[in-house]
This record gives sequence, structure tokens and C-alpha cells, in this order.
Amino acid sequence: EATETEEAAAAEATATEAPAEEATAADTTAPEAPTEEAAASGGVVVVESGRQVTNVVNESDVPFAAISPDGSFIAWFAQTGRRSDRTGQICLFTFANADKTCHDMPTGEFRDWPYQLQWSPDSTMIAFTENPIQLGNDSDIWVFTVADSTFQDLTDDGVTGSWRGQADALIDYLPAWNPADGSIVFWR
Repeated sequence: EATETEEAAAAEATATEAPAEEATAADTTAPEAPTEEAAASGGVVVVESGRQVTNVVNESDVPFAAISPDGSFIAWFAQTGRRSDRTGQICLFTFANADKTCHDMPTGEFRDWPYQLQWSPDSTMIAFTENPIQLGNDSDIWVFTVADSTFQDLTDDGVTGSWRGQADALIDYLPAWNPADGSIVFWR
């Protein structure tokens, strides 16, 4: 059994707050103190501080930001250019050295922005699609490989842009990685 002093110290340690300028709505409530059973099982996550992703990567906007499963990277989508000269990019922030790099998507093959970014269980690839719901574009399952910065369209049906009026359009979206074998499942 823990004494009142030990319980107070544990509660204070778990309720450490982020600096005021970086606080978010999630930071306003202190978490409940973990039970002894939960702490012994290793299933307790204690958040000691929090920062907005935009502050971490030093960008004003980081749409579709996703942290890699191993905690090494943050990936997000960006665009350069305007109107017909826009180029989509997958950007990566590497925690180990605070490096930030952006990689241009294949021009003319990928339209607008992705629906979401999904990291592979081993943090080596990111699966994503065009946005068929909001933008009405045909969507294929794409994979970005971190090691060599390459893009691959896994389900290319030959349709790019609007799927309306395209008899051959196969709308593939919402990719998810199977952690057991690294395969990708998706909606069609």
C-alpha cells in the first residue's frame, strides 16, 4: 500500500503540464493515477508534456500528420505552386536530427491531396490514396518508401482525375496495414 505522500508525489509526476503557449485542450485535465496492476503490466502511458505538431516541425500547417509507429518520424502532406502548377509532397521530420525533407509526388499521376497517411508497422513505408470522397477523384493505393524516397501506385487502373463518367475507374481508398504480415487491405 502506498502512503498519502507517495500517492501525492505520483499524482504530481503524472500531471506535469506543458508550457502555457503550447498547451492544448487535451492538456487541461490531469490523468488519473495509474493502478498498481496497470503500472506492473507496462500498459500505462504517462504524458509529461505536449506540443502542437506545427511547433515541432516548424511549419504553419501540417495536414494529415502521422507519427511513425517507431516514433522516428512525422509525415505530412504539403503542396507547392498554385492552381495547375501545384505539386503534392510527402514531408518527413526526423526526430533524431530534426531534419525536415519534402518529396515531390509524381507529376500528373496524383491529383490534389491524400485522404490520409498510413505508416507501415515497421515504419519504412507510408500508404495513401487520392481523395475520392471530397474531391471526386479516382483513387489508387500509393506507397511512399522512406529509405529511397520513391512512390509506387499499387492499384493503377489508368484513370487520373475525376472518376465520374469513367467506366474503368476502380476507386481504392482507406488503406490499412496488417501488422501480422505487412500486407495492405483497402476499400474498393
